Amino acid sequence: MRNLNVNFCGVDFVNPFTVAASPSSDSRDKVERALEKGWGGIVFKTTSLPEYSPSLAKPYMAGLPFMGKPQSAFYNIDLISERTIYEIQQDITYFKSQYPDRVLIGSIMASRYEDWVKLVECLEDAGADMIECSMSCPQGEHSIRGDSQQASNNIPAANRQLMKETTKSIKDSIRKKTPLIVKLTPNVTDIIDIALGASEGGADAVCAIDTVRGFIGIDLDTGYPRLNNNGYSTWGGLSGPAIKPIAMGCISKIAKVLSIPVAGVGGISTWQDAAEFILLGAKNIQVCTAISRYGFGMVEDLCKGLSGYIEQRNYESIEVMAGQSLKYILDHSQLDLNNKVLCTIDEKTCIRCGSCVRACWDAGFGALSQDKGLFPQINKDICPGCGVCQSVCAKNSITLQ
Repeated sequence: MRNLNVNFCGVDFVNPFTVAASPSSDSRDKVERALEKGWGGIVFKTTSLPEYSPSLAKPYMAGLPFMGKPQSAFYNIDLISERTIYEIQQDITYFKSQYPDRVLIGSIMASRYEDWVKLVECLEDAGADMIECSMSCPQGEHSIRGDSQQASNNIPAANRQLMKETTKSIKDSIRKKTPLIVKLTPNVTDIIDIALGASEGGADAVCAIDTVRGFIGIDLDTGYPRLNNNGYSTWGGLSGPAIKPIAMGCISKIAKVLSIPVAGVGGISTWQDAAEFILLGAKNIQVCTAISRYGFGMVEDLCKGLSGYIEQRNYESIEVMAGQSLKYILDHSQLDLNNKVLCTIDEKTCIRCGSCVRACWDAGFGALSQDKGLFPQINKDICPGCGVCQSVCAKNSITLQ
């Protein structure tokens, strides 16, 4: 099996799998258990100075099931850590002595230049390997500034020039050449524009993506939000498998434009997910929501599966593998508009449920037909190869060729 060592921003990781800034990295006990299981790095839950320590409205986390499956998505109205920078500082010092081969990343948030300087100084004094700056969090925009509307208009993630200036201020306060990662939100019109602002400001890497702004939904029996505090709730952040395509879209766009490294996060649950992110340009893989379902021990399967894949595909390293699929992603105008494919049904696996026929007639072009109890039949003169039939097949019996 290939080893998974990877260099990210000049820092060596024993493997690319990193616990993202989250409740899973918000106590010394949890971080120690994660490191014992084999995680390559830890991003401590985002923190700030004591005067900005938030109070959390509980409950603040819930899963969104779909078709009987738990956590198809995950929703939270959590804020930054209730633990201050000084507690994180002590933890980093402790873990640097106990786990010298692991990467410890401090995540910080502030609204004033002098606060960023203090936070950076604390992390560097503790020996942090890297610093991640949380420039936005959809449910916590007000947790630092106090005015959510004002914060939404002024957070660096919403403005390229402000992102550049804020990043530069933070970068200029770094004394020990500690690599600076800027975490990006998808809740903007053009994430490339914001990523360029971070790069122009001196960021050594970007991390994409933060949670997607959303709302959990309403309990139809009561009329209350499904996640509520005495009947009331607020807008929050969506994570988990449902946001993986959004994350991959953002990462692939960023990796095609930026020359600095990208850390990928958003919906990663399996080694296959991680491999996709790497092929799209991510050299560091952060995991958040999946840990709440599978536990810290999931890193063993992640490492085993990814190592086997790298060996099977004959990649010498993660660095070589990173971005290999970007060349296959083009603007729509560059695609072959004359390409012709047809729906082909494998009768050995087809269960004759009729889902493809219904989809074809009600959302496609009416090219499929089916007599009761028989296999669907295709009218090749009508079928344009749109793919809607394949999207609903429960047995993966349909190919387009």
